[in-house]
Amino acid sequence: MNSTVYATNNANVMSIYIPRMDIRHSEHYVAHVLQQFGSVKRIDFTTLNKKPGFDENFDNIFKSAFVHFDVFWDCLGPNGRQFWTEVENDKSYSLKITPQHDYQIGQKEFWICLKNKTPVRTTMMNIHQVVENSRYLENLVLEQGKQLLKQAEEMNELKALVKTMLTFDQQLFEKNDDCFSVTDSETESESSSNNKRVFNSCDLCGNE
Repeated sequence: MNSTVYATNNANVMSIYIPRMDIRHSEHYVAHVLQQFGSVKRIDFTTLNKKPGFDENFDNIFKSAFVHFDVFWDCLGPNGRQFWTEVENDKSYSLKITPQHDYQIGQKEFWICLKNKTPVRTTMMNIHQVVENSRYLENLVLEQGKQLLKQAEEMNELKALVKTMLTFDQQLFEKNDDCFSVTDSETESESSSNNKRVFNSCDLCGNE
Protein backbone atom coordinates (compact mmCIF):
# COMPACT_ATOMS: atom_id res chain seq x y z
CA MET A 1 0.00 0.00 0.00
CA ASN A 2 1.41 3.33 -1.05
CA SER A 3 1.29 6.32 1.28
CA THR A 4 1.89 9.95 0.43
CA VAL A 5 4.37 11.40 2.89
CA TYR A 6 4.41 15.11 3.70
CA ALA A 7 7.57 16.60 5.13
CA THR A 8 7.34 18.56 8.35
CA ASN A 9 8.32 21.91 6.85
CA ASN A 10 5.53 21.65 4.26
CA ALA A 11 2.78 20.79 6.72
CA ASN A 12 0.35 23.35 8.09
CA VAL A 13 -0.84 21.06 10.88
CA MET A 14 1.62 18.84 12.72
CA SER A 15 -0.07 18.63 16.11
CA ILE A 16 -3.56 17.59 17.20
CA TYR A 17 -5.48 17.99 20.44
CA ILE A 18 -7.71 15.26 21.94
CA PRO A 19 -9.73 16.88 24.74
CA ARG A 20 -10.85 13.66 26.43
CA MET A 21 -9.75 10.05 26.58
CA ASP A 22 -9.59 7.25 29.14
CA ILE A 23 -6.90 8.11 31.69
CA ARG A 24 -5.50 4.57 31.49
CA HIS A 25 -4.38 4.88 27.86
CA SER A 26 -0.60 4.82 27.58
CA GLU A 27 1.61 6.87 25.29
CA HIS A 28 2.47 3.68 23.40
CA TYR A 29 -1.18 2.87 22.73
CA VAL A 30 -2.11 6.40 21.61
CA ALA A 31 0.82 6.39 19.19
CA HIS A 32 -0.26 2.96 17.95
CA VAL A 33 -3.79 4.18 17.18
CA LEU A 34 -2.67 7.38 15.46
CA GLN A 35 0.21 5.95 13.44
CA GLN A 36 -2.31 5.34 10.65
CA PHE A 37 -2.25 9.10 10.05
CA GLY A 38 1.46 9.79 10.42
CA SER A 39 4.67 9.29 12.35
CA VAL A 40 4.05 10.28 15.98
CA LYS A 41 6.97 12.24 17.42
CA ARG A 42 5.75 12.71 20.99
CA ILE A 43 2.61 12.82 23.11
CA ASP A 44 1.91 15.27 25.95
CA PHE A 45 -0.77 14.22 28.43
CA THR A 46 -2.49 16.86 30.56
CA THR A 47 -5.41 17.12 32.92
CA LEU A 48 -8.78 18.21 31.55
CA ASN A 49 -9.05 21.93 30.78
CA LYS A 50 -5.44 22.52 31.81
CA LYS A 51 -4.63 26.18 32.39
CA PRO A 52 -1.13 27.76 32.21
CA GLY A 53 0.85 27.22 35.41
CA PHE A 54 1.74 24.36 37.74
CA ASP A 55 -1.70 23.80 39.23
CA GLU A 56 -3.33 20.57 38.12
CA ASN A 57 -6.82 19.31 38.89
CA PHE A 58 -6.55 15.57 38.43
CA ASP A 59 -9.45 13.56 37.08
CA ASN A 60 -9.47 9.86 37.92
CA ILE A 61 -11.35 8.94 34.76
CA PHE A 62 -10.27 11.16 31.86
CA LYS A 63 -7.27 13.10 30.57
CA SER A 64 -6.36 15.17 27.52
CA ALA A 65 -3.60 14.58 24.97
CA PHE A 66 -1.55 16.67 22.57
CA VAL A 67 -0.09 14.52 19.80
CA HIS A 68 2.81 15.84 17.72
CA PHE A 69 3.81 14.32 14.37
CA ASP A 70 7.12 14.24 12.51
CA VAL A 71 5.46 13.57 9.17
CA PHE A 72 1.98 12.57 8.12
CA TRP A 73 0.48 10.77 5.18
CA ASP A 74 -2.94 10.27 3.61
CA CYS A 75 -2.95 6.52 3.90
CA LEU A 76 -6.03 4.30 4.04
CA GLY A 77 -7.61 6.19 1.19
CA PRO A 78 -10.31 8.76 2.00
CA ASN A 79 -10.13 8.25 5.79
CA GLY A 80 -6.60 9.62 6.05
CA ARG A 81 -7.29 12.53 3.72
CA GLN A 82 -10.52 13.35 5.55
CA PHE A 83 -8.74 13.25 8.92
CA TRP A 84 -6.15 15.88 7.95
CA THR A 85 -8.62 17.97 5.94
CA GLU A 86 -11.02 18.23 8.87
CA VAL A 87 -8.28 19.03 11.36
CA GLU A 88 -6.56 21.57 9.11
CA ASN A 89 -9.88 23.38 8.52
CA ASP A 90 -10.48 23.76 12.27
CA LYS A 91 -13.12 21.06 12.31
CA SER A 92 -13.33 18.01 14.54
CA TYR A 93 -12.66 14.46 13.46
CA SER A 94 -14.31 11.71 15.51
CA LEU A 95 -12.11 8.63 15.80
CA LYS A 96 -13.84 5.49 17.05
CA ILE A 97 -11.74 3.44 19.48
CA THR A 98 -12.72 -0.24 19.83
CA PRO A 99 -10.81 -2.60 22.18
CA GLN A 100 -9.03 -5.13 19.97
CA HIS A 101 -5.65 -5.69 21.60
CA ASP A 102 -4.43 -7.06 24.90
CA TYR A 103 -2.79 -3.76 25.82
CA GLN A 104 -5.86 -1.72 24.96
CA ILE A 105 -7.85 -0.55 27.96
CA GLY A 106 -11.41 0.53 28.46
CA GLN A 107 -14.70 0.27 26.61
CA LYS A 108 -15.65 1.66 23.24
CA GLU A 109 -15.00 5.38 23.04
CA PHE A 110 -14.57 8.21 20.58
CA TRP A 111 -11.58 10.51 20.41
CA ILE A 112 -12.45 13.99 19.18
CA CYS A 113 -9.39 15.14 17.22
CA LEU A 114 -8.86 18.90 16.83
CA LYS A 115 -6.11 21.18 15.57
CA ASN A 116 -3.61 22.08 18.27
CA LYS A 117 -3.51 25.86 17.88
CA THR A 118 -0.80 26.45 20.51
CA PRO A 119 1.68 23.57 20.23
CA VAL A 120 4.45 23.31 22.82
CA ARG A 121 7.83 23.30 21.11
CA THR A 122 10.18 20.39 21.54
CA THR A 123 13.01 20.96 24.01
CA MET A 124 16.23 19.16 24.89
CA MET A 125 15.70 19.84 28.58
CA ASN A 126 14.61 16.98 30.81
CA ILE A 127 12.00 17.30 33.54
CA HIS A 128 14.61 18.19 36.18
CA GLN A 129 16.00 21.03 34.06
CA VAL A 130 12.50 22.33 33.37
CA VAL A 131 11.66 22.33 37.08
CA GLU A 132 14.95 24.06 37.96
CA ASN A 133 14.30 26.77 35.37
CA SER A 134 10.79 27.16 36.72
CA ARG A 135 12.18 27.64 40.23
CA TYR A 136 14.54 30.30 38.94
CA LEU A 137 11.66 32.15 37.28
CA GLU A 138 9.56 31.77 40.42
CA ASN A 139 12.32 33.32 42.58
CA LEU A 140 12.78 36.07 40.00
CA VAL A 141 9.07 36.92 40.14
CA LEU A 142 9.15 36.94 43.96
CA GLU A 143 12.14 39.30 43.96
CA GLN A 144 10.45 41.61 41.48
CA GLY A 145 7.36 41.56 43.67
CA LYS A 146 9.43 42.74 46.64
CA GLN A 147 10.95 45.53 44.55
CA LEU A 148 7.51 46.66 43.41
CA LEU A 149 6.29 46.70 47.01
CA LYS A 150 9.30 48.78 48.06
CA GLN A 151 8.72 51.21 45.18
CA ALA A 152 5.05 51.52 46.18
CA GLU A 153 6.06 52.40 49.75
CA GLU A 154 8.53 55.00 48.49
CA MET A 155 5.83 56.49 46.26
CA ASN A 156 3.49 56.78 49.24
CA GLU A 157 6.22 58.53 51.24
CA LEU A 158 6.83 60.99 48.37
CA LYS A 159 3.10 61.68 48.09
CA ALA A 160 2.92 62.40 51.82
CA LEU A 161 5.96 64.74 51.57
CA VAL A 162 4.49 66.63 48.60
CA LYS A 163 1.18 66.99 50.42
CA THR A 164 2.97 68.40 53.49
CA MET A 165 4.93 70.89 51.37
CA LEU A 166 1.77 72.05 49.58
CA THR A 167 0.00 72.54 52.91
CA PHE A 168 2.95 74.56 54.26
CA ASP A 169 3.05 76.75 51.13
CA GLN A 170 -0.67 77.40 51.40
CA GLN A 171 -0.38 78.41 55.05
CA LEU A 172 2.58 80.68 54.26
CA PHE A 173 0.67 82.31 51.42
CA GLU A 174 -2.33 82.96 53.63
CA LYS A 175 -0.11 84.46 56.36
CA ASN A 176 1.61 86.82 53.91
CA ASP A 177 -1.72 87.83 52.45
CA ASP A 178 -2.92 88.84 55.93
CA CYS A 179 0.21 90.95 56.50
CA PHE A 180 -0.21 92.94 53.28
CA SER A 181 -3.98 93.37 53.33
CA VAL A 182 -5.28 96.95 54.02
CA THR A 183 -8.75 97.71 55.43
CA ASP A 184 -11.02 100.50 54.14
CA SER A 185 -10.65 102.50 57.38
CA GLU A 186 -6.88 102.37 57.14
CA THR A 187 -7.09 103.57 53.54
CA GLU A 188 -9.35 106.50 54.47
CA SER A 189 -7.09 107.44 57.38
CA GLU A 190 -4.01 107.42 55.19
CA SER A 191 -5.78 109.54 52.54
CA SER A 192 -6.86 112.12 55.14
CA SER A 193 -3.34 112.32 56.49
CA ASN A 194 -1.95 112.95 53.01
CA ASN A 195 -4.48 115.73 52.44
CA LYS A 196 -3.44 117.44 55.71
CA ARG A 197 0.17 117.38 54.59
CA VAL A 198 -0.79 119.07 51.35
CA PHE A 199 -2.76 121.85 53.15
CA ASN A 200 0.11 122.47 55.59
CA SER A 201 2.55 122.76 52.72
CA CYS A 202 0.33 125.36 51.06
CA ASP A 203 0.12 127.42 54.24
CA LEU A 204 3.86 127.43 54.64
CA CYS A 205 4.40 128.57 51.09
CA GLY A 206 1.71 131.23 51.26
CA ASN A 207 -0.36 129.62 48.56
CA GLU A 208 -4.06 129.38 48.86
